[in-house]
Amino acid sequence: MASLVKDGTSLQALIDATAGGLTSSTLAELIRAGHAEAVLGQPESDWLEVKREHYALESSYGKVRLAQTVAQFANSEGPGVIVIGIETKKRNGVDILEKLTPMCINHKTTQKYTDILKDRLYPRIKGLSMEQVYVKGGELVLIEVPPQPEELKPFLVHGSVIDGKVRDNYFSIVERSRDGGYFNHPANVHSMLSVGRAFLRFGIYPSE
Repeated sequence: MASLVKDGTSLQALIDATAGGLTSSTLAELIRAGHAEAVLGQPESDWLEVKREHYALESSYGKVRLAQTVAQFANSEGPGVIVIGIETKKRNGVDILEKLTPMCINHKTTQKYTDILKDRLYPRIKGLSMEQVYVKGGELVLIEVPPQPEELKPFLVHGSVIDGKVRDNYFSIVERSRDGGYFNHPANVHSMLSVGRAFLRFGIYPSE
């Protein structure tokens, strides 16, 4: 019975995708159920980012980039999905999911990613889901970031990339836009801190 339910859910997700109704949950279900090819041809968006291969986890640069990618969705209003193992091709200025690029299976992959996020990202993201999905030729990594409570934001990344080099004495606050991630302006950060301090001191939010 469980298998039939799973197959039925996967089929419905496939129908939704082909009908133009792709959402973050639909895309994740398609990949999880073995229908990753069905998402090819879709564009990257404000809730979806893909990467052809693993982040360079042995370097500080790769660790910070991973944390920034996850943080940008945590700092957004809606959910986010990251899929590692899909290559894009730019068409008319838009990154389109072009082909699967499965990576060699490593059963420690998700643990490595999890450890890096624990070290580089604060606070911890509620409900973060990370899993390896096995496909023909290797594995994909599927990361789902659910919407986060506003009181936990902003999510901070320990370290920042400046002139191509990682500076561990900095932190970065990254948000997601349709064109990719962008760094929050200092004025916005100051505004959030001021609101929080005012609430702690007076028990009310300052009026605009």
